[in-house]
Amino acid sequence: MPLYDYRTVYFAPYRAKIPVNLPGSPCSNFPEGLTPVAPGRHILFNQLNNMNVSRIIPVISQILFLMMAGQVAVAGGLFKDEDVIWQSGQNVYFKYETLENSKFGKNDHPVTLEEKDISLALESLRIWDKKFLTTEGEANPVFSISESNRMGKFIAKGLAKATPDQDIIFVVESSKSKLILLEDSAYTAGRVFYKDGKLNLILGEYQRYRNKAFESAYDPGGQGKSPYILSHGSRASSTGNFSKPIIKVPGVENKRFEKIRDDWFVIDVKLASESYLAEIEALKNPNADANKRFMEEQAAKMARERRELRLEMARMRKEMEQDKPASSGDGGTELEQRLKTLEGLREKELISKEEYETKREEILNDI
Repeated sequence: MPLYDYRTVYFAPYRAKIPVNLPGSPCSNFPEGLTPVAPGRHILFNQLNNMNVSRIIPVISQILFLMMAGQVAVAGGLFKDEDVIWQSGQNVYFKYETLENSKFGKNDHPVTLEEKDISLALESLRIWDKKFLTTEGEANPVFSISESNRMGKFIAKGLAKATPDQDIIFVVESSKSKLILLEDSAYTAGRVFYKDGKLNLILGEYQRYRNKAFESAYDPGGQGKSPYILSHGSRASSTGNFSKPIIKVPGVENKRFEKIRDDWFVIDVKLASESYLAEIEALKNPNADANKRFMEEQAAKMARERRELRLEMARMRKEMEQDKPASSGDGGTELEQRLKTLEGLREKELISKEEYETKREEILNDI
């Protein structure tokens, strides 16, 4: 029974690991006419050695078959049923994977987080994109609402049962703008884990568009069985597939080692979700801040008026007390002075009509 070694093969925009027969030449089972470069390391098909058309077609078919066999092995052979949290088709899933780099320490799993909080925190992630053929820019979400909701659901479910030496890896798919008027499906892949009270998200692939030519060759019937090899990101280094500046929001920051990792987000889930909800509420009620300021100004004005009224009433009582000895022989003069003072307060609108009538009645009762 022949032994096989897996070597990396590059063809078109794809790469795959295919079995290479070891007993003979390391390239003995490659399709006829292909010249590998640097056998035993990375094998690159770079020539077709003057092959005619009748020979090229079957060779290309063999290459595609070998590549797809390698992709199937990678996509399907690394995961057991118990590793799958949720899966839809060949390429969209949430799964457990053994901690990919132990030097950072184990995760704080299991942990219970609210699904809605995770979804809102992920919705708050936005990047600054320049508009096509312009110098202007606009804020765009990293994940669509449907992606955020799906991620919130299965990340919460996965973290509740994850062990300290497990990450959650994922691939989500959504429709993205490819050109000005065209849209196409694209994959985003990454890994998630909880550490030191924060949710960590590393992106390995971002908006990788589906390749229709590849899918037509592998799956002519369009059954959705075309497997892709997607990177889930790494703690050790960035894949370079996500390097866009993120808009700063409360509760979200990029991981920093020697330099800032654009692809690695450290998220305070509760703070990020609450801040995002407050932002949404402000957008729903654009006049809320103006109304709040108006009410605060009115309350301050009323407080000043009440203080002025109390001061004026205190002054009036003091004057009346001082006038009592001098006017004790003439009760009518005292009453007249008190009524005049009361009239003055009413004219200045320092007391209300009800307060005026009440005080006037008290003065007249002293007759």
